[in-house]
Amino acid sequence: MAGARSLGLGDVSAPGASVTSNRSGPPLPNMLLLGAQKCGTTALANSLRRHPEIFLPARKELHHFGEVPDDRAAGDAYRTLFAGWEGERWLGEATPAYLYLASAARQIGKHLPGVMALAVLRNPVDRAYSAYWHGRRLYRFSGTFEEALADEPRRLAEGAWGFAALVDRGRYATQLQRYADSGVARDRLLVVLHEDLVGDQVTTLAGIARFLGLASALDPLERRNESARQVLPAFVGRRLQNRAGRQPLAARIVRAGRRPFRYPPMDPVTRRVLVDTFAPGNAALAEWLGRDLSHWNR
Repeated sequence: MAGARSLGLGDVSAPGASVTSNRSGPPLPNMLLLGAQKCGTTALANSLRRHPEIFLPARKELHHFGEVPDDRAAGDAYRTLFAGWEGERWLGEATPAYLYLASAARQIGKHLPGVMALAVLRNPVDRAYSAYWHGRRLYRFSGTFEEALADEPRRLAEGAWGFAALVDRGRYATQLQRYADSGVARDRLLVVLHEDLVGDQVTTLAGIARFLGLASALDPLERRNESARQVLPAFVGRRLQNRAGRQPLAARIVRAGRRPFRYPPMDPVTRRVLVDTFAPGNAALAEWLGRDLSHWNR
């Protein structure tokens, strides 16, 4: 991985302030892993969680900022999600939707003005394709990748931004600029590329540790998010998937129905269309980071 300065961050040494609370309950986070979806955030969150100076709740995605009214964005209900905090210097959470949602950027800038934020970005074409196949496993899509792309504007207009935002989630420069506009200073926002996290994990994790001012190294990443397909019949699997979050038995059956899966290569014509679609945004991101991203345009 290129050094922190090549990411356009300047001096990334952490300010060194510890999290404190003047309330009886847990404090608000002073660190967030913002996303993006399908960029390695699960593995990175697990590594951060294992560090003795960091507390992240066992539940990875809290889906709070951007999805609750602003007057509840820093309320007691949110604080209770960090009840296991025992005074660790860094208190945080990891929710990939935070990078995407404009409302999340506004609320985080307002309620967590001094937060240290991490974002992991991936070639947006590859990110979209990975998200599609993940969505297929979760019964969010039933047709082809091309059909999902064509249907994206309609689903976004209906508010179904989750897995449906295959292209829109890849507009990284716009999303990062929202945080800058919301008051999150550039020296408090570390952008990491997925390719560096995979290709030079030691150097990349060392850069994250420096950013947070950690006294010791982060643990190596454990890959747990392997691609999988669901062998349960669709009409059964869809019903069980909808119940999995609240019924342990349904969740166990869903997990038992997964099989390792290597999805097929993307159609070259589709890839070329997506490369052309993302090229202007990639150029803006390259300028924002001070880093060459021309290899994303192939």
